[in-house]
Amino acid sequence: MMDKYDIYRYEMQFQQDFLMNNPRTKDRPCIIKEVIGDEAVIVAMITTKSHQNQYIIRDWKEAGLDKPSYINYGVIQRVKVTDLGKYVGRLSDFDI
Repeated sequence: MMDKYDIYRYEMQFQQDFLMNNPRTKDRPCIIKEVIGDEAVIVAMITTKSHQNQYIIRDWKEAGLDKPSYINYGVIQRVKVTDLGKYVGRLSDFDI
């Protein structure tokens, strides 16, 4: 069962591309912000680049990430649980 603060891979679709009818996606880690029953979750994108509305993951290695990373709260999506990919890890207590 997945929980809040778990990190999974997800084929993230970018809003600007969706609005322009260009369904470009990118496989990237995302963090579960909220679990909605058994079928859906709210996720935030994780990136290695610095952006506004972000939080630095201090224990990124412990979380299962390959590089120093940030949670980008400017990119949030509701997704089906079945659309999530591989489990990556979980935020440390320090990062929660």
